[in-house]
Amino acid sequence: MSIDNLIYESVGAAMEVYNHLGPGLLESVYEKAMIYELKSRGLNVSSQLPVEIKYEDVIIGSDLRLDIIVENKLIIELKSVECLMPVHFKQIRTYMKLLNVPAGLLINFNVSDFKQGRLRNIHIAVPDERGAQAVEHRQDQCSNLEAVHIRIGTDNHFI
Repeated sequence: MSIDNLIYESVGAAMEVYNHLGPGLLESVYEKAMIYELKSRGLNVSSQLPVEIKYEDVIIGSDLRLDIIVENKLIIELKSVECLMPVHFKQIRTYMKLLNVPAGLLINFNVSDFKQGRLRNIHIAVPDERGAQAVEHRQDQCSNLEAVHIRIGTDNHFI
């Protein structure tokens, strides 16, 4: 399945979870519901995957755990916060880099209306000529944000 289709299915799963549970619950509750919903769509899903950190050629830890990875191509980080902060974006980009995963979704369930799947704020991370990631911002980071799509690559298109 293409990354675009994985993103489409994952956003659909998040909408379904939000429609059933609404805002205001713990992230762990949304995670369990998302895993159920994604698996019911026939997707290969792992959760709480340890993220190994290498320094030079030595693994110095795996204290980090990402929320969900779908088909080993899409990382999903779930939040239930009043406001997504810059550290949340850095967190998912770091997971993507450490695991060499090309795409990620950052989903905040603590919003009053999920807007029927319309992504109101999209950030696309693209490596520049030095290999650094440039991020295009489309709105204030502290808005009523439902989901963020982050992709490493050069194909800047929106879903």
